[in-house]
Amino acid sequence: MERRLSELLRRAGQADRALRDGGQDPEIFMLLLSAQGPAGVRHPGWDRSWPTPTEQDIEDLEELGFMRDQGRGNSVKRVALTVSGREQAKLLDPARPIIHGGSAPSAGQVLTWLVSNEADLSDALREPSKLLDSAGETQMIGPADREALAERIVDLHADGYLAGDLPDFQQADAAARLALSDGLRLTIRAHEQVNQPPAAVAAASSVNFYGPVVANQIAAGSITNFTSIAELLVRADAALDELQGVDEDDRVAAKKLIEVLQGRTAELGADVLSGAGGGLLATVLAQLLGLSP
Repeated sequence: MERRLSELLRRAGQADRALRDGGQDPEIFMLLLSAQGPAGVRHPGWDRSWPTPTEQDIEDLEELGFMRDQGRGNSVKRVALTVSGREQAKLLDPARPIIHGGSAPSAGQVLTWLVSNEADLSDALREPSKLLDSAGETQMIGPADREALAERIVDLHADGYLAGDLPDFQQADAAARLALSDGLRLTIRAHEQVNQPPAAVAAASSVNFYGPVVANQIAAGSITNFTSIAELLVRADAALDELQGVDEDDRVAAKKLIEVLQGRTAELGADVLSGAGGGLLATVLAQLLGLSP
């Protein structure tokens, strides 16, 4: 949304809330017109020090669905805020607290939670803000983690694991977008991802080395020690960035497999496992461990 429109909508929201907070019913906004153009706005909550919007500004907000035309006559254009307009204006208010930070399970874990508990979460999916409440009640997240979990759910929607209306309001945090969404539902892709055969998961999370084994140890090359598999994967990711003369698609596929092994993504394609990217990653890991590729 353009700055001029977001500022006008924010002011209209403030004027509207000034009446509501005072226990009064909402009133329409009247844009006073003259031969020279807009002459002012008439509304009990409107501050005269605020800039007067143009007729085009009002019509643009009508087109976006944030204002509703209430007719015109006698050099006056009448409009009212819609429900969406009030909600978006609230999001634009700088006084509105937004809690960022916190942590949430990985996207794969959140997707598994949604699919495994789909029946119990049916009401929450129809009213998506309740998903955060359900996660808190089961101690899946803490009070400070609601926004982090909302971001995971929004990302799953963007990746095609959830369908339904999820508005993309600018300046809105993920939790607010969920609160304004309607009728989220899990897609077939979500079920296929969570319920894929165990063999596919096992194949994705293992790296095979071929060579003689002595006393239950790989005895090929000079093995380099790492404190954890996580450290090895981080080193491998950096090494892939430094490789020269490598097909870029193979590099991307190898890095995608690292994300799977790190649990950073739930998506896994057969081309990643069987393509040249998997072989490239195996070669890099072998070099880091001091083994023959």
